[in-house]
Amino acid sequence: NQEKFETNQLSKKEQILLKSVRRLNNIFYKEYSVLLRCKKRKIVFGNSLASDAWTDGVSYIALNFKFIELSEYGTKFFDYILKLIIHEYCHNEFTISVHPHNEEFYKLYHDITIKGGFKELKDNLVLNISNLPKRAAIVYHNELERNDIKAPKKLKEELSNIQESIEND
Repeated sequence: NQEKFETNQLSKKEQILLKSVRRLNNIFYKEYSVLLRCKKRKIVFGNSLASDAWTDGVSYIALNFKFIELSEYGTKFFDYILKLIIHEYCHNEFTISVHPHNEEFYKLYHDITIKGGFKELKDNLVLNISNLPKRAAIVYHNELERNDIKAPKKLKEELSNIQESIEND
């Protein structure tokens, strides 16, 4: 049994997280819409006892609210969320009760996750998909600070380590 939450049901911190996840979805969709061949889906949080994520195959992708507590892990969290988003985009039908994985699903998932590491569109290498979770973690951290909400310690440490590695390169 699944339910979707409305944005006004979320705390300010949860709304900021949702905004960051939606931005991750926007960037991903912009770069991969040619492969996806579908309309962009709205990201929502929801609750499910059986699914980490689900979709109607057309308009939305719901992410299980239980993962919100993992957001303190920054890049690892956003990496997992991106994989769920990609997985659900590969479904073009409801995945609420039935979760089919046919040959078309596997081909699209493979093309995005394997070939898509450096995808070729319009004869150019465009976006390294592995950078998206890091970008999303930075956006989430910055939005929390901008709204005077304390960022989780693990997220701050991770971003500090990323900054140090950039400065040392």
